Amino acid sequence: MRLPSILLLALAAPCLSFAQESQPVMLANPDFEEGTPDDPAPGWTIERTGEVELTGEMPASGKQALILKNGYGVISQNFVNIPGLNRYKSFKVNVVARSPDAAKFGIRAGFFKINDDGKQVWLDLPLVWDRPLRPDNEQLTLTGTLPNNEEGGRFWIAFYRSKKEGTVILDSVKLEFMPRE
Repeated sequence: MRLPSILLLALAAPCLSFAQESQPVMLANPDFEEGTPDDPAPGWTIERTGEVELTGEMPASGKQALILKNGYGVISQNFVNIPGLNRYKSFKVNVVARSPDAAKFGIRAGFFKINDDGKQVWLDLPLVWDRPLRPDNEQLTLTGTLPNNEEGGRFWIAFYRSKKEGTVILDSVKLEFMPRE
C-alpha cells in the first residue's frame, strides 16, 4: 500500500511550489493620474526647491504624466514597516521616462542595513546617474541588490533631474521586490 502513496505524491509534486514570488509594492499615484494643477503629485514628496507640473502630451498610460523642473526636481516615496523586507534579495524599478531637451535623469534607492559593528546605518544606492533621455517615451528597468543584513523595513525611492538641467517627464512607475533563493 505504500506504493500508491508515493505515486500520488509524485503526481502531485509538479503542482507544489515552494519558491517565494516577487512582491509588487503599491506606490501611491504611480501613473500621476490623481494629480491636479494645485497638487500635481499627491502621494509623492517633492523636494522643497523642486517644481513639478502635469502634462497631457504623450503620457505612457492614462491622460497625464509628470514633469520635473527647477532644481533637481526630486520626487520620492518612503515606505516604512515593509514586513519581511530582509526576505528579498533585490528590487526592480520600472518607469517610463522621456525628455524633449535631452535632460539627464537619475534614480536613487535607500534602506537600512546592519554594519559589522552591529549598528544600523542608512545605505543610499544610485541606480542610475546622468542617464540621457530621448524625446520619446522609453521604458527603463533598473535593479538594485538589498544586502543580507538589511534591517528596519524602510525603503525609499527617488527620481530626479541630474545636474538640475532640462525637462524630465515621468509616467507609469512600478516597484517590485525579488525573493532570496
